[in-house]
Amino acid sequence: IKDEDLIYDAALRRAGVVRVKTVDQLYNALETLSRMKPMRGERLALVCNGMGPNALATDQLLRKGGELSQLCDETVTALKEVLPDHWNLKNPIDMHADATPERFAQVTKLLTKDPNVDAVLVIHAPTRMAPGAETAKQVIEVARNTPRNILTCWMGRSTAIESRNYINAAGLPTFITPEEAVDAFMHMVEFRRNQEVMR
Repeated sequence: IKDEDLIYDAALRRAGVVRVKTVDQLYNALETLSRMKPMRGERLALVCNGMGPNALATDQLLRKGGELSQLCDETVTALKEVLPDHWNLKNPIDMHADATPERFAQVTKLLTKDPNVDAVLVIHAPTRMAPGAETAKQVIEVARNTPRNILTCWMGRSTAIESRNYINAAGLPTFITPEEAVDAFMHMVEFRRNQEVMR
């Protein structure tokens, strides 16, 4: 890193500005920062109907210096009622490939009530059990009734366009890949930190 970059970073941070390095990052930052609710903290809960996308998101979050939420006991107990028996009892949450739209909504709602969760990233991998558009509508309904930030990642290109259109129309940030979604969340974290520096 050049000295000039360190100076720019410090000056922009002091001004409360989030610095991006690519056009994709610019659009992703705009997607989240223009739609975010006030953040109460930086702890992220991840939920998906598959282990692979959760692993990608977790790796990216930790690589970027983010923090996974540690679920409280009450949330774990409540999640046991709606998740399969072989659930691993921790964040990130793998709802498994048989997750229905209703399970997506139930799990997301429980996470938004956990005092240790500041934001939720819902990742949807296309399956027959969880049609994209119907799942999106149920997650949107949960998002409308919580002060927590909910980010979404509806994986797939043409198959997920309708779902992402619903999510965009509802004012929620949505992304194609788990890594993009995590990067966008970290823009929110950086913005929050920079705003605190200004106080």
